[in-house]
Parts: sequence; C-alpha cells; structure tokens
Amino acid sequence: MNLFAPLKNNRKAIIQAETAALLHDLDKLEPDFLKNPAYHSRPDELEKSGRSVREIRRERWQRLVGKDQEITLAGLDLEALRYSAAEENKGQDYYIPDRKTFGSLAAPFIDHHENSATTYSLLAWLVHGGGSGSDGIDSDMDKASRSKNDKDSNEKDPMAQLGDAFVIDTPFGYRQEEWQDVLGEVQTILNQADFSNINRQKLFSDLKPCFRRALGETRYPCNDVTLWAHAFSTASIGKALLAKTLIEFSQGEFSPEKPYRVPQRTTKRSFNPGDFTLVRITFDREYLLGRGQKAGDIAGMAAQIESLQDSLVLFMEEELLVGNQTYRDETRQLFLLPRLNTWFEDNREVFPGLHEQFEKELSLLLTEKIEALLFDNHCENLPFAIDFSQSGEKLEGEAGKRIIERSRALLQSEAVCRQSVRALLKGTGGGSSVVTSTHGRCEICGIRQISADKQSARGLKLCAPCLERRRDERSQRRRNRRDEHLTSDLGRLIDTDSGENKLVMFSASFALDRLYDGTLIKAVRKGEKGNQNPSPARLYRAYETLEDFFVRFRREVVKICQPGLFPITLSPRRLEFIISAKYADQVISRLQELYEEEFARVRGRLPLSLGAIFFYNKFPLYVVLAASSRLRPLLTGRKTEFEISDRSTGNNFHQLELLSCGREPATSADLWLLPAKLSNGLNEDICYSCFDTSAGDQVLNRDINTLNIDDRLLGDEGSFTFLLLDSAARRYAIKKEAIRHHLGGLRKPYRLAEWKVFGRVWELMKRLNHSQISQFENALIGKQRLWGRHWRADDPAVLRFCELLLFAPNAFGKKGSDGRYIFLDNASNLDPAPEHCDRKLLVRAAVSGLLLDVIDFYIHLQNKEI
Repeated sequence: MNLFAPLKNNRKAIIQAETAALLHDLDKLEPDFLKNPAYHSRPDELEKSGRSVREIRRERWQRLVGKDQEITLAGLDLEALRYSAAEENKGQDYYIPDRKTFGSLAAPFIDHHENSATTYSLLAWLVHGGGSGSDGIDSDMDKASRSKNDKDSNEKDPMAQLGDAFVIDTPFGYRQEEWQDVLGEVQTILNQADFSNINRQKLFSDLKPCFRRALGETRYPCNDVTLWAHAFSTASIGKALLAKTLIEFSQGEFSPEKPYRVPQRTTKRSFNPGDFTLVRITFDREYLLGRGQKAGDIAGMAAQIESLQDSLVLFMEEELLVGNQTYRDETRQLFLLPRLNTWFEDNREVFPGLHEQFEKELSLLLTEKIEALLFDNHCENLPFAIDFSQSGEKLEGEAGKRIIERSRALLQSEAVCRQSVRALLKGTGGGSSVVTSTHGRCEICGIRQISADKQSARGLKLCAPCLERRRDERSQRRRNRRDEHLTSDLGRLIDTDSGENKLVMFSASFALDRLYDGTLIKAVRKGEKGNQNPSPARLYRAYETLEDFFVRFRREVVKICQPGLFPITLSPRRLEFIISAKYADQVISRLQELYEEEFARVRGRLPLSLGAIFFYNKFPLYVVLAASSRLRPLLTGRKTEFEISDRSTGNNFHQLELLSCGREPATSADLWLLPAKLSNGLNEDICYSCFDTSAGDQVLNRDINTLNIDDRLLGDEGSFTFLLLDSAARRYAIKKEAIRHHLGGLRKPYRLAEWKVFGRVWELMKRLNHSQISQFENALIGKQRLWGRHWRADDPAVLRFCELLLFAPNAFGKKGSDGRYIFLDNASNLDPAPEHCDRKLLVRAAVSGLLLDVIDFYIHLQNKEI
C-alpha cells in the first residue's frame, strides 16, 4: 500500500493550491486596509456599491495579480464529494459545492468566508473559515475573540483597536517596524511567477520578506502576527487537509450515491473532522560535534547538520507534499501532518488503521531519506530520531487547540536518538567491520579508513571526507555568513604578541517553557476575554524574533571583538560562539543590555541564561563542547521572588526597584525599566507588562499600573556562571546543580541580573593595586579553607573578619579629618539603603564568595590591568 502515490501524482496541483492559500489575504497589502481594517471585510464597500462580495473580490484580484490559473487534480471525483450536512438538509443550504472544478489560484481569495449563499469550489472550501477551515483554524488560534455575552457590554475592551497608527510589534510587545507599503514589490513577484509550473522555493522565499512587513491581524493596538505568519500557517493547514482528502479518497470506492465526506471544521457526529498531528525529527548534534578536534571540524559538522535540515524541509514540503515545517532549532524540526481516520459512521471507523499505516509509511520514507542524506554528507555516525505526537484522543473541541497541545508535548519532551546500522555499514564499505588498510580508522568519524594521501603521511589520521570537511571553505562561509570574521583558525582571535593565551566560549539560551504553555503570551496580552493561545503563527513569529535577537547580538559582538568570533550554534533557543577572553566582560554587559531592551515586558517569563567557558589556545574543542553540554542543565530559569522597594513612572517608562527575597550572594537592587506607552507611542500601556504577584497562597496576574511598594513579584530569572578548563578533567567538576569550586566547595550559578553586581564590585576593586587585591584573595582563601564548613554567610564572626580585612587602613580605609578611618567617601558611608551602600556590598561579596569570583574572572581569566 502506497498512501503517498495520490500526492506524488498531484504534485503540481498541490503546490498551486498551497500558493492559492498563501495568497488568500492578499488585499491586506493594500493601503486602503491600513486606513480602515474593515476594508478587508468589505461591509462599507458592499453597502455602497450594491455588488456581491465575489464581484468585489474578483475585481481586487484582477487589480492585484491580473492573472489566474485553473488547478486540476487527478484521481478525485468531484461528483463523489459531500461538503456538509446542509447539502442533505435543503432548508439550510448556505454552502453549495461547485463540482465542476477543483478551483483556481484566485478561488480562496474570491470565495472568502464573508461570502454566503454561494457556490464554493473544493479548494475554496478547504481554506474557507467555515468549511474545512484552514483560515478559520489559524485565526481561532491567533485572535482573542469575545464571547457572546460580551457583545453588548459597554465595558471597554482592552483588545480593541486604538489609534490609527499600525505598528508591527514583536510578540513580546516592542516595536519592530511600522506597516510598509510593499504591494508594488509583491505585484512584481507575482507578475513574474509562472503559475502553471510554480517554482515553490523561489516564490515563497521572494514573498516572505514582503509579507513579513505587512499585517495579518488588526484586532490589537499593535500587531504581533504578520501577514506571512498567518498566510503560511493557513497554507500549511490547507495543504495538510488536501493531503488528507486525497489519501482517504484513494482508499475507498466513492460515488455520488456513496459520497466521500470532505474534512470539515466541525466535530459533529457522522462527519470527517479535519484534524492534525505532528512529526518531530531530531539529530544528536552534540554527539557529532563532540568528535571534532579542530575549529574546521566543528564548522563543517555544524554546516552539514544545517544542510541536512534544509534537505528534509524540501523533502517533506516539495516531494512528499504532506506537511510543512512549523518549528526548527539546532537539533529539532516539527512538521504539521494530517490526521487520517477521523471519519466515523454509526460509531464505526470508516478507515480503520489508516492513520497508523500512514505514520508507518512516512517513518520508513523519512528513515530512508535521512540515511541517504547521512551517507551523502559523510555523517553516517550521526544519531537521529523520528517521533510522532500522540494523537489517539477523541476529537472534541477546536482543532487548533489540539495542534497547540501536540506541538507543546513534542517540544517539551526529549528524543532518544540512535545511529542507523544501515548507514554505518554502508559507510564502512560493504558492511565489513574489518579494516583492510594498514593505516587504521579515522580518528574523527571512527568509521572510514585513514586516507593514504600526503596529508595522512604528515600525521593527520583522518579519512578523506573528514579531511575535506575540516578544510571546506564553502562550509566555513556558510557558518560565517552573518559575520565579518571569515576564518576557522581560532588562533587569529587572540593577540598572542600581547601575552593573550585564552579564549572563551559563550552559550546563551532562552528557556521557552512559558512560551509553549501560553503564559508568556498571556503576559503580553492583558484581558480576561478570549483565548491567549501560542498559535503556530504566533509561535513562528516568536521563534523568528528570538533568532533575530541572537543575530543582532552576534553582530554587536563582532563590533566589540575586533578580530571577530567563531560561530558554533544559532537557533531560536541557543547561541554559541568563541571569542578572545579579553572581551568577555564587554560581551556579557552588552547581552544584558539588549535583553533588557527587548524583553523587559516579559521579564520573569522568558529567562535568558549564559555560560562562559574559558580555555587556553589550542585546547581540544571537543572538551570545550562536552563541558558546555554538562553546563547546560545548570543554566535554566530559577524561580525567584522579588519585593518592590521603590517605583516611579515618568513620561516614557515605569521604573521598578526590586530586592530579591531570598538570600543572594550580594545585597543589590535590580532596576527594571518598562515602557509606559504602547509601542506605537500614542497610547497608555493597558495591554502589556503583566506580572505574577504573591497574595498569600494565591498568585495574581496584575498590570504594571497596579503594583505598589512592598508587593512581591514571582517569576523565572536566567542564570550565569563561568569556569576555566585548565585540563580535560576539569569538565567533570560540573555537577548536577553546581560547579566544584577551587576551594573545595560548590558554586551555584548566579542570576544573570547579578552581572551588574560583578561590575560594581570590579569598579571598586580597581581603586586598589594588584598587591592589595592579592592580599585580599590569599587571606579569604586561607581563612575559608581553615574554617571549612564553618564558614557561613550568616555567621557574625565571618562578617566581622571580612569587615576587618576589607577596611583595614592599608585597604579601602582612608583617614578622615577627625582621625577616624572611613570608607572611600562620606556619601557612600552614609547611604542608609544596604543595596546602595558600597561598603555593605563589598562585605556581602566577600562573605558569599562573589568577591573571589570577581577577582578570578577579571584578573586571572581576563588578565585585566588596574
């Protein structure tokens, strides 16, 4: 049984239908839509002209595109289809099927869901919001629709449109850009397209940057769903519905007397509800990169994994034609699929076991494709996994909610990746495990025989593919396409003439759990009415925005680090790169600044964590990557409770001063600046910046304007930690929850916000000389080792010792006019707030160990001059 044959036989028609669905909201590109969002729904125009909706939209299509293309399907009898129960109940006919043609490119645009009492082609029905519902399913997930009881309410809807300035926001409440008139660019692209034989990859890639600069939803004051996000999601859902129809129709003998039930948005009994599932493809990227020895190995391996993922996108979307990619990061890809066998008659399955057979065949096809790609890319030893979402539950409620739940389940679970035996045997050449060559096996892949060329003779025990990958300039360019630094030689990152000898690998990562479960979206969308769903379109925008943030930050790093950087990973959830250690403090500070600029409105729900691994030049990179992998579980969001100690509101910003309620390494205040206006700059911020607050045993979601001094905020804070890999064994000092410190204890990660404390302490330490700092360091280390477990932060003896050590006359002390030793200056001494007092900051830093970490970071790791 080949379930994919009907799709293969209709490849041209499916791509045409997908393109038609992508263009179903094309008139949202017109300037008239910006002036009046009701223009898209056309009630004013319809009332004034007396024309039908179809006539108005046909004229628009002719003006916007100017040409059309009839789409034909093979193997589908249009006369043998039934669309809805209305066809059988003549008293309620409001959707009348057009059984003459499948549809044209303009059909989803012209036969829009505003139409009523008219005929619909099958293509229009599949996209129709009230039919099979790809448009309606996606819109349900995007929009916060009001309930029926709210229609006549006089209460001001916080989701109502405000002002007439349309701004494309990021999904996190910040201005990205204003709506732009790109209609001319789109018309040029469409006029040049050959709709009779569509080059899908080129057409979609040309339209994407234009559609990204237009609006897909106008119900909010500032928009977070672009036209591309909505249109591509609608096209993906419609493509899956068409695949479901073609596959299921091929499995029975249908006729006008015994019709096939076209998938419908409703879940009423005796229908064939449209439903969806997902497949996740995972590559064990860390395993492959962990075998690299040189920078060229890492760059080549990372580039080939990206190439594998690109190839799978084309295979799924343009060869199998069964579903589109909805998510991608450095290891995982999710593809939306139709769920078959949802049609029940008389409580019996019409296609028993069909969906199980579909997943089985798809798994075999994907496995064969991946194994062929692994062999072609010389990655036979790369483990991978193919997992389907659990979709056997009853079809109740909205299809969109099931898409969200299934996507969330796959993203929040880990895959078990395994190597392919067939790929490994093929890689060894004919299945023999015996090395016939006297040269032995390649020390990187461990599969192929060492090449007997001149390079091997010079001591490189590599096979030809691994040697080529190490020196492949194309992969280097691919990995560095966004950077100014175009080399994989890490030695060029440091100035050895100045005595530099250390590099640092940064690993920055977002914790996305709050994005998956929708609570992050809720923080940006104030209001009790309607759903706050992490829809595919909104998630797509969120992933895109997070990746754009990392791209922007990496460009900033290139500006800071004149020799450049060596990139390793870039995805929506993780960024990894290597730079000279001398720039580490500047890079961390810049990352924190950008994070607070772009994500302040969702602080507490989108934690960003950062790990810094210092190592010496020419240190084995596989050890650095292994240490980064071990460090990653430590760098997760930390549940934190803050108390508001001060707050103020100016013309543009709310300022909150927060104190951590837990016992932290240093007494310091966090300052949060949050915009007081919407990103359009015109209206007061009534929709953004909501926080969870503690109210006894309850947690309340409150707007920024209602917060007061002494209120307690709850949230997740990102972590920060660092270590020096002075030996390969040092990576095993990274334990489950902390890093084994050189004093013999364990050092837990700091909150990322405490990097500012590092900076404050360092500014104070710079007033001393190296000799004084060494005295502090040696005295603290000696006393901590002597006291051992008796060294406790709350012990008065420990506090007193640190005070005497720090503020002795030859340290920070200074003799005043009255003969008494004072600290630095009177203003600092007399500040009553501990979080602002430099003296208390230094004492607390010494007691907690932060002072030693500051000395370690700036002096021993960065070789900072004083």
